[in-house]
This record gives sequence, structure tokens and C-alpha cells, in this order.
Amino acid sequence: MGYILGSLRLFLIFLIASIMIAIYSVLIIFIRHTDEKGFKLRRIFLILMMDLIGFRIKKEGNPVVQPALYVCNHKGVFDFFVVLRYINAFVVSKSEMSKLPVISKGAAYSGIIYVNREDQKSRSVVRDAIRETLLSGRNVLIFPEGTTHSGRTTMEFKMGSFVEAARHGIPVVPIALEYKDKNDYYVDIPALKMYFRSFGKLRTTCSISYGTPITDADPAALAGRTKKWIDQKLLEFQNEFGHSYKD
Repeated sequence: MGYILGSLRLFLIFLIASIMIAIYSVLIIFIRHTDEKGFKLRRIFLILMMDLIGFRIKKEGNPVVQPALYVCNHKGVFDFFVVLRYINAFVVSKSEMSKLPVISKGAAYSGIIYVNREDQKSRSVVRDAIRETLLSGRNVLIFPEGTTHSGRTTMEFKMGSFVEAARHGIPVVPIALEYKDKNDYYVDIPALKMYFRSFGKLRTTCSISYGTPITDADPAALAGRTKKWIDQKLLEFQNEFGHSYKD
């Protein structure tokens, strides 16, 4: 049942994405592409996609009006989709995503900054791009842990974006995201198996909370305060979901 449902959903998702991208590619021949149009395209797709795969989301808080650096913990393959369902932001993602058909084209329209985590030069270029994007008045979303995991709280944050936010007075909005089913964590399993485990279920339930903006001239303090808020909220969500962990 799971493989049949997962396969059907995958087909429909790629069909919807392909149709939307094809239509938009024709439209921008006649009307100028803008970030706002790209964000709207992405949001419409995410609404359709998440309804299709049976997502149930409990949301707390709201995105802020002013430009900000949005910072979220990272546990599963759905994280990007859940967060971007509610905000218009450029996304920092690993460079491997640029090789995926359809997804890479849609990402190009809706705002993405690719980083090769193994290339120090690439990481420096990305940090510069994040800074310029924020200073131009646009939002950026990062997952500073750099990888998914199954821990109760966040791993150590990479500091580059916090240095830029602190230096230029950019507010940081912390985001905590937790899944009801710990099988939705993406840890040490093949991508295809993870896909069918997640998309083959009838329902996926999660909670997400957008915190109030945090500012601090000290990058370490800024990252620490952000991490503390996210960790506390994750523990609250885990308690609500009845999660149990071995010490």
C-alpha cells in the first residue's frame, strides 16, 4: 500500500510541478519575472503538494514584516516545504539539489542559493550572497546545522550567517519544527527508502513555531540565543507528541 500511494503521489507531484513551471516559463516571456512572482508560484505549489501528501500542520507565531534571517532546525526531507509554506525567502541548499530535474528549475524561479559543503570557496561565496540578499531587503532561510539528524535538540550551528546578521543588524527569526512520527527524521537510510516511508503514509503531522526576532551585535550570543529558543520549543513539541528518548 505504501509503495503504491507513494508512487502515485510522486507522479502527481512531478506532473503538477512540470505543468506549473511550463506555464510560468511561457508567461515570463510576456511579463517580467520578479522574486514576488516566483515566491507566489512556490507557495501555490507547496499548498497543493502538502494537501496531496496528507500534511497536517500546527503553526504557532507568524513571519515578521521586516527582512530577516530565518533559522530552522533540520530533521527531515519535508523541512524546506513546511517552512516555505508560510514565508517568502531565499533558501540556502546543498548543491546536489541543482542536479534534480524539475525541482532545480522551480527552485531557480523561486529563489535559491546553492552551497557545496565540501568547498571552502563555495561556502565563502554563499556567505557573501546571503549578506547581499539580506542587505537588499529580502529574507533568507538557513538550516545552520548543515544536515539532518534525530537528536532531541539542535546540533552545533555553523556561524557564517550569524556573523553577517550581527554585523549588519539583521534580525534573526528562530523556527522550531518537529514531527509527530520520528520515522519522518531523515537519518542514515537511502533517499528512496526515506521517500516511500514518508510519502507512503496517509498522514504526516508536524508542529512549527515562528519566534520573535532576535538581534545581537555578538555573533556567538546571537547564535546561542537562537539555538536556545529553538531547543526549548522542540522539547515542548516532543512532550506534546509523547516522544520518548533514551538518555
